[in-house]
Amino acid sequence: MPCGRRYGAGIEWLCVMTEFGQEKVAERAVRDLGLCTWLPKHFTGGRERPLFPAYLFAQADLAADPWQGIFRQPGVSTVVGTYRERPAIVPGAALAVLWADCAANGVIYPKADVPRAPLPPIPPGAEVTVATGAFAELRGICQRCAGDRVTILLRILGREARVTMPRSAVG
Repeated sequence: MPCGRRYGAGIEWLCVMTEFGQEKVAERAVRDLGLCTWLPKHFTGGRERPLFPAYLFAQADLAADPWQGIFRQPGVSTVVGTYRERPAIVPGAALAVLWADCAANGVIYPKADVPRAPLPPIPPGAEVTVATGAFAELRGICQRCAGDRVTILLRILGREARVTMPRSAVG
């Protein structure tokens, strides 16, 4: 879970893009600035892995905290948003959905598989709406649908991103 979440006016969550495979290094460096961080992980393939490879979240008071120092930290590529003047803000509600699925150690573990009828495939190019999870209510374009997984092109924080999720999460 995030280290010591803070609440109050001006305290926002930022999305930090890391260099490839440097999530832990970047998280430590950003914490050393005195900022609260969260590197979401999920348990898959018998081990913990970053939920969003090359990304982590940092909480900062944009008026008082040294958030601009994030750019110079080891393992950090950039802060998502409009360069250094004003970073994109990650809605706390989106993170709350992820926190709800986390165990006490901050890791998301697979839910027990419940047998159900397979959902029909989504044709590539079809416009879809995410029904559940952190991206709920976002609209995107289906890139690929194979079995119980679907890859969607979403517009997130001013950038296009391919997101793969369970077919059941898409309406």
